[in-house]
Amino acid sequence: MSPEEIRDLWSRFLAGEELSPEAQRSLVDAFEADPEVRESLLENLQLDGMLHAMGDTRRQGEAFVRNLTDCLGAEHDATRFVKKVESRLNENPPPPSAPPGTRRKQKDTTRLFRRRSAGSTSGDSAWKPALIAAAAFVAILLLVVAEIKSPPPKPVVKAPPAPPRVPSAPESTGTAVTVTREQRLEELKVEETRLRNEPRAPEEKPEDRQKKLIANEDERRAIEADLAKGIRPSSAPAPRDPKPETTTTTAVVPTILPTLVERVAGNVYLARNAGDKRRAKKDDSVPVTWNVETPGAASVALIRFSDATWVEVLPNSVFRETAAPTESSGRKVFLTSGSLESQITKQSADRPMVFTTPAGEATILGTTIRLTVSHDPKTGTILEVKEGKVLLTRLLDRKSVEVVTGQFAVAAAGAEMAPQKSFPDEVLVKFGPADVQLKPGWVLDSGEEFDAKRGYGWIGPKNGDPVPGLFWRDGNGKLLPKNKGRMAVRRVNTPGIDPLKTTDITAGWAGQTETWYMPIPNGRYLVSVCVGDITYEQGPHHVWVEGIQIINEKKNRVGESIEVKDVLLEVKDGELTMRVGGNTGSRVSADGSTDSCINYLLIKRVRK
Repeated sequence: MSPEEIRDLWSRFLAGEELSPEAQRSLVDAFEADPEVRESLLENLQLDGMLHAMGDTRRQGEAFVRNLTDCLGAEHDATRFVKKVESRLNENPPPPSAPPGTRRKQKDTTRLFRRRSAGSTSGDSAWKPALIAAAAFVAILLLVVAEIKSPPPKPVVKAPPAPPRVPSAPESTGTAVTVTREQRLEELKVEETRLRNEPRAPEEKPEDRQKKLIANEDERRAIEADLAKGIRPSSAPAPRDPKPETTTTTAVVPTILPTLVERVAGNVYLARNAGDKRRAKKDDSVPVTWNVETPGAASVALIRFSDATWVEVLPNSVFRETAAPTESSGRKVFLTSGSLESQITKQSADRPMVFTTPAGEATILGTTIRLTVSHDPKTGTILEVKEGKVLLTRLLDRKSVEVVTGQFAVAAAGAEMAPQKSFPDEVLVKFGPADVQLKPGWVLDSGEEFDAKRGYGWIGPKNGDPVPGLFWRDGNGKLLPKNKGRMAVRRVNTPGIDPLKTTDITAGWAGQTETWYMPIPNGRYLVSVCVGDITYEQGPHHVWVEGIQIINEKKNRVGESIEVKDVLLEVKDGELTMRVGGNTGSRVSADGSTDSCINYLLIKRVRK
């Protein structure tokens, strides 16, 4: 920028003209870049008296800049600007050694570099123009310093004069509050949201986060209680009530503490989205709307909420809290896929906890449940109630059913919305003739086709068509055609022999398999299988359960059975399926047969 342009900008600035942001920036840059400009100003201005009078102002540079800006913004000509600055400087007059003289009107300042000849002015009138120009120059210098330490200056904006401030009555009177009370309330709400949703830093302990939330909650409740009594910001102090104040007890909603991870096993992750996830560990805080993911058959996470409600997220599941409880609504959670078990602390009748899945919604006041989302849309959502009462709603048509202790219900397209008896924790299926004596906890299967009312059975008729090219010999040695289907057989009824092994269903052989299934809730199970014929050598036996081959080409000798116990597997489609037979090897039994004979199937639920 040329010296002429600098002079022009400086003259306009002293005259009170409002410069554009670009002009202000150019003027400041010129002062920074040109030492001769600064030296020329110092040479032509008598700063001694001014600097002495402005001692306090230099220690409070920002306040002085604001005052000077007010002068510039309020005036539009150099004469009024001079009077404004003089009135401000008179608030801090020079020391007695430089008493003010008789003032006289100064000419408008229009040029930047005007040298004064010695003796051209004297006394008070001699340094007033210099003092005024110097004040403006110091302001520019302060702007330069501020520019170095802070972002670029904002454009000068003329603000309307602020209304006179009227002091508020002291808060201790209990009758008036300051105008910032509502602002403080909003700040507390923002801070509470941050504390609930933001993951804890590694060095921050769970109890520290809880203490902060409690302190925040206490302050917020106190402000809300005052506002609820009708206390509002006022422009003048309210008169003091001479009567003694009465103590009012305000009901306080329990403080909502963070949701925590209480236990993890296997691979457990906390995920804000697909690209932002971290491995979960004990005592981690779980932010609202973050997923708890448990990929893998051995992965489990136990989540504890602030009201002591817990949710166990079972393997291969995705779960999240969608909304924390408030004064008007209860907690809301969502199971995207997989299974969970939960024990819910008694909830307020008007603020129940709500479990939602893609197909259904369970409204809960306090109970113990198991909730499963099937991979098959036809199976939908399965709700089991171990204790209590739950309202299950199918989202497709908003049809609801009440499910109580010992029952389960399914919310799925086309399924009947009706409660059914829950599947027990352990069931033993005994295979054999219809006259088998059953013990408590046993059910009998005689090879019949599946029946929904019975709840289990085989696919296809019990006595099917002949299998081309296959034969078997009866007890008299007669060769007979082999048919598809199943045959219930009693082997012996000898005292001392385990009754579980004295009967069987012969089902499947080389090139032929038979399939049995039982609808059960999704989840993990321990399965035990027993095969064999204690009166004859039989086999090779083959058994698959949920696609896992438990018995593989095993032959039993006379008087023995083959047992495999407690195989851990997972049901994902709402059905436990067993396939029997289908030998493909060259091994055969002594009589040349390849029959598979199954004695029993034991199913035990894995709750934890």
